[in-house]
Amino acid sequence: MKIKLSKTIAHLGVTQEVSRIILVKPFGVPSGITEDSFAAKGDLLVGTGPATFLTLPAGADGKVLTAAAAEAGGLSWEPAPTTGNATLTNKAGTDRNAYDVVVKDATTDSAFKTTTAAGDVGAIGVLVEDIVNNAVGQVAVAPRVITVNVQGNVARGDYLYTSTTAGRAADAGANFVAGVFAIALTGYAGGGAGQVTALLLNAHGGGSVTYRIRGVVTRPDLYYGDVRPQIPIVRADAALTITRIHIHGADLSPTGEMALDLKFADDLNTGGFANAVVIDVCDTTSGVKTITSGFDDATIPSGKYVYWSLDAAPHADWKDFYFEIYFTYD
Repeated sequence: MKIKLSKTIAHLGVTQEVSRIILVKPFGVPSGITEDSFAAKGDLLVGTGPATFLTLPAGADGKVLTAAAAEAGGLSWEPAPTTGNATLTNKAGTDRNAYDVVVKDATTDSAFKTTTAAGDVGAIGVLVEDIVNNAVGQVAVAPRVITVNVQGNVARGDYLYTSTTAGRAADAGANFVAGVFAIALTGYAGGGAGQVTALLLNAHGGGSVTYRIRGVVTRPDLYYGDVRPQIPIVRADAALTITRIHIHGADLSPTGEMALDLKFADDLNTGGFANAVVIDVCDTTSGVKTITSGFDDATIPSGKYVYWSLDAAPHADWKDFYFEIYFTYD
């Protein structure tokens, strides 16, 4: 194609027309592209081959355009890469939605499922995207601020743990308890299903974190005589397993050793202690006792009360004793 450019120049009474011919390579709009090719804001035209194309709709907020050879247009919208995500397989048995709370699936490698157990200590994170059943997707597993699906009202600043509704969190209260995986940064007061913004904590998925209870019992001889043989320690707020017991007296050569058991029961009522179970016999030797294996019954169900049970009044040499109990949540 030729384009002629002309200009008239007048100088000293002489008028002259100056022209220039420019050769331009032909170009045009590819066949098939019209105004109707764009149906919505954000639509992209993506080539599929020589002189062919398709319309790729805009992705959801936060998604980024990514090369995808399996797609017809060679591109797809995917979640933005985020440090702290894990790529896991959905083994919940149903399609799951973005921001659902999930727990580890112990039967499949690199997989998650949902739970209907309140305060499930197996919580591992929150879905970043919708993930169909048996498909692989992104799960937020490290500390970050994220939307979380909840069930029931949630107070801003309270902890969150799993609820009895699959995929949704519940308000765990203002104090840290077993199974918490996030802190609510916004509240929700609509009842039923809702959402909050929360700070995801280091969810350990149960079992991988060891906790410790420690304390000192003074004058166990007087406690035995004036109160009762049972010394309450703690109530299990979730199912847990004892991994270590340690007792250390102030006198390593007492006149008499201390005979006691660590037990759990349904209650702490005087004359009660229903369905008591011995965790292990903890009789001391040279004022000390440490147990790390071979427990009589180290598995304590949720809601049970753990306590020391003195077999007899300790000798007066036992002015006090220090103890540690290590455990993991099941």
